Amino acid sequence: MTLVIDASKIEKRYQVGDSEVVALGGVECKVAEGEFVAITGTSGSGKSTLMHILGCLDRPDEGSYLLSGEDVSDMTRDRQAEVRNRRIGFVFQTFNLLPRLSAIENVELPLIYAGRSDARQKAIEALETVGLGERMKHEPNQLSGGQRQRVAIARALVTDPDILLADEPTGNLDSRTGEEVLDLFTKLNDEGRTVILVTHDEYVANHCDRQIKLTDGKVVEDISDSEKSGRSPKKSRKKRGEKATGGLWVLIPSIFKVGVSSLLANKMRSLLAMLGIIIGVGAVIAMLAFGAGAEQQVLERFSSMGTNSLVIRPGQRGSGGVMSGSQQNLTIEDATAIVKEVEDVALVAPAVSASSQIKYYSKNTRTTVYGTSSTYFELRDVSPASGRFFTEKEVLRLARVAVIGASAAEELFGAGDPIGESIKIDGINYRVIGTAQAKGEGWGSPDSRIFIPYTNAMQQIMGINFLREINIKATSEERIDLVEARIKELLRKRHRIQPGADDDFRISNMAEIRESASEVMQVFKWLLGGIAAISLFVGGIGIMNIMLVTVTERTREIGIRKAIGAKERHIMLQFLIESMIVSGLGGLFGIALGIGAAKIIPRFASYGTVVEVDSSILAFAVAAGIGVFFGIYPAWKASRLDPIEALRHE
Repeated sequence: MTLVIDASKIEKRYQVGDSEVVALGGVECKVAEGEFVAITGTSGSGKSTLMHILGCLDRPDEGSYLLSGEDVSDMTRDRQAEVRNRRIGFVFQTFNLLPRLSAIENVELPLIYAGRSDARQKAIEALETVGLGERMKHEPNQLSGGQRQRVAIARALVTDPDILLADEPTGNLDSRTGEEVLDLFTKLNDEGRTVILVTHDEYVANHCDRQIKLTDGKVVEDISDSEKSGRSPKKSRKKRGEKATGGLWVLIPSIFKVGVSSLLANKMRSLLAMLGIIIGVGAVIAMLAFGAGAEQQVLERFSSMGTNSLVIRPGQRGSGGVMSGSQQNLTIEDATAIVKEVEDVALVAPAVSASSQIKYYSKNTRTTVYGTSSTYFELRDVSPASGRFFTEKEVLRLARVAVIGASAAEELFGAGDPIGESIKIDGINYRVIGTAQAKGEGWGSPDSRIFIPYTNAMQQIMGINFLREINIKATSEERIDLVEARIKELLRKRHRIQPGADDDFRISNMAEIRESASEVMQVFKWLLGGIAAISLFVGGIGIMNIMLVTVTERTREIGIRKAIGAKERHIMLQFLIESMIVSGLGGLFGIALGIGAAKIIPRFASYGTVVEVDSSILAFAVAAGIGVFFGIYPAWKASRLDPIEALRHE
């Protein structure tokens, strides 16, 4: 007969404290195809250790073991997993069923690890074979001991293995159920399977054709019952080719079920693991929403000023390329010349500004007084909230009239109507003729300014004869570059600047300013997001800690999975996906928290918020990525566990 097991001089030793215990000492074991063998012996004789080695769960320290002619010592971990999955079926004394899976899910698991798409149908057939067709959807804790043993047998049979290894298969059963299980093994052996029972029960051993007795790790008897061996001709089993495995996708539903069950079984711990991710994702979304809101408001301010606008200021490039603004070379005549000589200029508004003391009765404040022309308000898209703006005639006659911004009006007049009231600017009376519509605080905001005719400001408030800036609006955005070039040429000519010399003025293109502001705000926004993302990193460390605890708690489960054929990549995928479930759920809750926080922020900040879909997707993707990154080590650690050591874990 063909040998399926050929073990020679097998030795196995264990280190217990300072002592070395010899579990097997030179065991010889040869089993032919179709034999029904009992390995017997008292507790501690080494019979379970021998079964673990024969089942490729453990490796001998010395000796050789050929399984169907293949040297087990040359097998990789994954190859041994394939052997356990397709050629060997295990029936454990304690059943070793996964508690969170139903009977049918336990039985189909070896086929899932084999990548079989017909796993469910095969599992149903296996359960019906052992008489559990009506209990297949029950979990192990809903089954009796005999029913659980039948599930374990169905799981061992479902891959149609050549060898069945059973460790004390009747040890936890009543006599009637035990007899039924033994009859089932006899039937399986009659079908041509090689069956090896490990038992200390003489009654169980007598059901077998051959008994191998161990004492102190050595074979002391090897007896064949010729009468039983010849009781009936056994069917010859057809040699099966190795079936190609499918993809890992068939494993995903089972992994998700176990992962969710694990989370629900430890709700508080799962919540604490998610908390860092929830806070991190929420903070990232809220901070990016705040930054996006601030960016939008600033850019809207620039847009309201018009991208076809220019601002000319005095100054020249000094050492290091720095522009000096202390020059006094922009004049009213320059502004007039631009209006007359430069084509495609729609509006020109000369301007001066200074910080001045403002009084209204007992109210006293200091703010910016901005002297300009009547065209400024149209040029900067400033609308009147009440009253009117001053006219060009009032500018020419140096009228003492003022238009005040929204926040300045509120500070000086509160809820009162400022129109017609008189205020003092540096001790000079000015009549308030209008208020400007509020635009919000920010660059170029009119809210805190007080506007007066630039002619009056230059002579009576500031005592200067030069301009601080000239605001220009081109007829269209397309003409802005041409207008800028013409103004530059005109001013160089008026200021008698020699060819090759630096300009004594600087022209700011509003479109360029807007672009620069956008870049700055982008940096600001992502800086906020980066700071918030630190909590995501901390949350990832929390997930790793929880997953390490989970691996320790589920060490025996890992051993069971490996015993029925799970490869290292299967175990790694199991814990990686569970880590992703934690981080993914945390990410979803974090998105809700972030959006909620973004809605609340405007109540306490001067800027609105804008929740961007991209930032939410990015935050969720990072959270999932963190789940993978910080789950890799626990998953790797789980995948590297030795199957027999994992099975022994309590």
